[in-house]
Amino acid sequence: ALGPVLFQLPPWSRKDLGRLRALLAPVPAGRRVAVEFRHPSWLDEETFAVLRESGAALCAADFDDPARSVPLVPLAGFGYARLRAADYDDAQLARWVLELRAQPWQESFVFFKHEDAGAAPVLARRMLAIASGLAPDAASAGPKRSETAPARKPARAPAQTPGPKRRRDPA
Repeated sequence: ALGPVLFQLPPWSRKDLGRLRALLAPVPAGRRVAVEFRHPSWLDEETFAVLRESGAALCAADFDDPARSVPLVPLAGFGYARLRAADYDDAQLARWVLELRAQPWQESFVFFKHEDAGAAPVLARRMLAIASGLAPDAASAGPKRSETAPARKPARAPAQTPGPKRRRDPA
């Protein structure tokens, strides 16, 4: 089965709820979609309400620059996260595993930064090993955060008041 489809908005695209509704309206019932907002004007309860009503997930994003990060906010039955920092050590991956498991989602989809060095598959294997309770394979360990780099914690949204959920008829 096809996983979620990601709609990534450009960084210059400011909040426009009408355009968001127009983007999500033709999505077929039962099709999982996530939306990645790269302009901070979108990150508010009005936007979250539109996503929640349409069953779309907010794409959480983690960057080396915390100001660009988008928090985990459970708005759909699944989660979607893009881990885009240059590297992650095992402690950071373990924190992400805990944060993702703390969400009410039925499934989580996690994507690592893609780049020429090919570290994303290694990071994914390490995260899966941590999530499975296995020791990450030292031989396949990817790049490690330098001792001088500050540790980041997954961004979390403030407590949200759940709104009404609109269910789509899968027929």
